[in-house]
Amino acid sequence: MKNRTRPPFGIPVFQYFAATLLPAGILLGLGLSYIKTLNTDISFSKSELGILPALQPLYQDILNLQKIRGLQYLASTTKDASLQSEIDSLQQAFNHSHEPIYSTYPETEKKHREIHAKTKLAFAIARLGQASPDEIFDNYSSLIFDHYLLLQHIAKKSKLLLDSDLDIFTLVEISVIRIPAITEVIGQLRGRSSVWFYNRTIEQHRTQLEYMFESGRKELKLLQAIISSLSKYKEIEGHLNTDIINDALSDYFLQFYSTLKLSPSKQKSKFLFMKGNQVLESINLLNRQVIDTLEHRLKERIKKQNNKQIIAMFSILLAIFSMVYFISRFYKNNCELFAAERRTKEELALSEKQQRAIVDTMADGLIIINQFGIIQKFNLAAEKMFGYAASEITGKNIKLLMPESFRSEHDNHLLNYRKKQTRNNVFRFRELAGLHKEGFTFPIELSVAEIDLGGNIQFSGIIRDISDRKYIDRMKDEFISSVSHELRTPLTSIQGALGLIRGGVVGKLPEQAMDMFNIAINNSEHLLQLINDILDIQKISSGTMMFDFQDMEIMPFLQTVIRNNAAYGAQYGVKFIIRQALPNAWVRADRNRLQQVMNNLLSNAAKFSGESETVEINVKRTKQGIRVSVSDQGCGIKEEFKDRVFERFSQSDASLGLREKGSGLGLSIAKMIIEKHMGTIGFNSEEGIGSTFYFELPELENKQKNE
Repeated sequence: MKNRTRPPFGIPVFQYFAATLLPAGILLGLGLSYIKTLNTDISFSKSELGILPALQPLYQDILNLQKIRGLQYLASTTKDASLQSEIDSLQQAFNHSHEPIYSTYPETEKKHREIHAKTKLAFAIARLGQASPDEIFDNYSSLIFDHYLLLQHIAKKSKLLLDSDLDIFTLVEISVIRIPAITEVIGQLRGRSSVWFYNRTIEQHRTQLEYMFESGRKELKLLQAIISSLSKYKEIEGHLNTDIINDALSDYFLQFYSTLKLSPSKQKSKFLFMKGNQVLESINLLNRQVIDTLEHRLKERIKKQNNKQIIAMFSILLAIFSMVYFISRFYKNNCELFAAERRTKEELALSEKQQRAIVDTMADGLIIINQFGIIQKFNLAAEKMFGYAASEITGKNIKLLMPESFRSEHDNHLLNYRKKQTRNNVFRFRELAGLHKEGFTFPIELSVAEIDLGGNIQFSGIIRDISDRKYIDRMKDEFISSVSHELRTPLTSIQGALGLIRGGVVGKLPEQAMDMFNIAINNSEHLLQLINDILDIQKISSGTMMFDFQDMEIMPFLQTVIRNNAAYGAQYGVKFIIRQALPNAWVRADRNRLQQVMNNLLSNAAKFSGESETVEINVKRTKQGIRVSVSDQGCGIKEEFKDRVFERFSQSDASLGLREKGSGLGLSIAKMIIEKHMGTIGFNSEEGIGSTFYFELPELENKQKNE
């Protein structure tokens, strides 16, 4: 029995021809239908040019209705009869002829006449005062919504919203969806804010007003983004942009917040209302420009489609010859193509298998979440660490693995990221606490990195259980604390005894012996200071150091510190001066602990400065709060030492000019104290020029204002 002839890789003959001749036939059929479609599109475009002028009067009806709503609401609330003439004038404008719409779409006539009748009834009720101001406002809002639906219905009926031309689709979307949306937001804001201002209920509705302000900004930003998406935006940028709306809206916001400081009155409420009208007029102007641009694009499309007919015919002939050539070449090339595709799939499968094996064999936990905190990946190490199986935790929020104290902080990180799109929320290393499935917490070290998968933002977290390390650190701290306590008592006694001897209790000592006693006393003082510093670090680390936080004005505090350290600076021939002051600046701090920080910064500056030099203290206000900086003109800090400045027992090389060594703990303690104050500490230094150490604390703004 003879074998049936097959192309390579077992592809049957009928499938081979289906893969060659069938696409050729389909392409030919599509090409012929395309010519027919072009003729249809040309007819379509010409017919739709007649409906476009009718959209603008209908939109004008909506805009007038919004103006009436706001004026009627303001007049009903303030009992301002002077507004009635303007309301009457706007009501008379509801005589637009919509015959072009009725002749094309007869079913819209009945709907529009129903809306028109409801509108006149709303006019009459408002005029007779048969409803409260809020009821009048809500009635008009319902009518405006009906008008929007009619406007969108006409656009859909005319198939403009279903048009294949993306620019035309976008322009129609701007005219019948986006611009009405932003006019309604501003219309609501204009009417509500004027009345709330007059009624003195601004504070009661502040949250709602801020939401409406934010909605207006968002709608305007979205409108600009949609306009900018037009393929020929650069050609029309000069006459189709939102700058005029943005300027009017900004002016309205400025006037609004300025008016809040004034006493409410009818005139001021009306002034605030008219400022809102200017924003609506600028939006209306943009809508007229959009309609003009839309008409221009449709005419342009008709011209292009006439040219495309000729191109389409040549394309069809070229497609036929191309497919014939493809048939002849397909059989020769399919072996190589299929083999390459199979190799690619095998390589991808192998790569995926290798990556999975790497992830599953990691010693550290790996968790991947999306930008909303939902877990996407959970490796074996993470399963062992938290007690959850990957199948039961995947798809759930990462907060399930956090103690309550960290959950709100994590929500704020993700929320700020989505709002501002900043990278400040993505950190490299951080110590946190993890929550096990069984309910107990354990210390972890977390490293987070951002993953951008073509706009799909995810975060990968490498997690390490540091329970053992924390236990060792705690034992070490307890040992150091115990030893330090045991040493301090006898050392204090030794220091006291040496001081008594030097003071002559046992008689006058020889000069040579006195020099030895001075050395012993200085070294004992240095050793006692070292022990005190170690105990301070241990207390801060263990959370046992007590802080007495009080409201404190910074300038009197600094002046006291400088007076207390003046004698110390004089030992080195250095003067401390305040170069830049900041009166009436308040912080919340522990005076004694903050003085400990300043003493350390000033003593370091004195040690590193030359004789007859000055150490400058500057105070200024920053975005983070109040910054206090101490600047010297010493030898600066070497580049290789900068990363270790705030580490424990770190000291700069004596060759830098340090005349007296310290414990190497002062800056480390200062950093821990400042962080307990919810502040930051840092420095700027250039070798051979000098150094500036600074810390920043949150400012008590309310205190400042009260003062």
